[in-house]
Amino acid sequence: MDCSRCNAKNNFDSEYCCECGMTLKRGAIPAMDLQDIIRLTYITYKNNFLLLFMFSFVASTPLVISTVIPWPFNVLSIFLGFAAYVFLKSLGALIFCQIFVKTTVRIETCVDWIITRWRSILVGTLLFVAVLIPGILLSFFIIGIPLLLYCLVAFQFYIFIIIFQNAQGAQSLLLSRELVTSNWWRVFGIIMLLQLIQAFFQLIFGIPIGEISQSASQLMLVFYGILETTLLAILFPIEFLTTTILYIDLRKRKYGYTIQEMKMELKGIID
Repeated sequence: MDCSRCNAKNNFDSEYCCECGMTLKRGAIPAMDLQDIIRLTYITYKNNFLLLFMFSFVASTPLVISTVIPWPFNVLSIFLGFAAYVFLKSLGALIFCQIFVKTTVRIETCVDWIITRWRSILVGTLLFVAVLIPGILLSFFIIGIPLLLYCLVAFQFYIFIIIFQNAQGAQSLLLSRELVTSNWWRVFGIIMLLQLIQAFFQLIFGIPIGEISQSASQLMLVFYGILETTLLAILFPIEFLTTTILYIDLRKRKYGYTIQEMKMELKGIID
């Protein structure tokens, strides 16, 4: 957070300026650079690891099950896994906001909040997937890769816009694109860095896990499933924490988003 008196850079959670001692504006959300986003993600993850891991473990289970069930019997598990991922991303965003404003984490309230918006989340997700399909199909001819990357970044925050701003259907995608406008390359860079971090850990731990899965033993397959689920549960929170923080930062930079506005939008979720 930058001090309005001496322009000194302070930590995002500082109450007083480290240089001049001035009381920093209450309720302000500081504009965060990459270092700040990584630091806030790390602190939140470290201090709430067990809570985040528990929900991520449950949500990642269907995806892992789909890898050990033969086609076409794994189709249902894939859909359940994708639905669990969307739910987890929504839940993670609300939990982060409760942690961010230092209020009590109330899981049942967050779940109720998501349930009341399930239709908007479903429609928004279907539209998001529909928008990606042309880019996916054209990516076989290389020409579609830029289109696919643009859509992935531009519409990345649709689910947060539904959760925070109660947007409906296509409106959530349009507002996401508007939010990313003039920040596309910055968002792209952060998302790519996030994917590289996840890919690194999956490569390091995924190879020995994959070797275990080659065993014909049913016991080994169960053990493989537990290890794979644990790995995903460790990585999932990093993704939804980082994207939530990035969404809040983009709103701060573009519209001057404040904690008071967050409390008004999430009334009942945070005090």
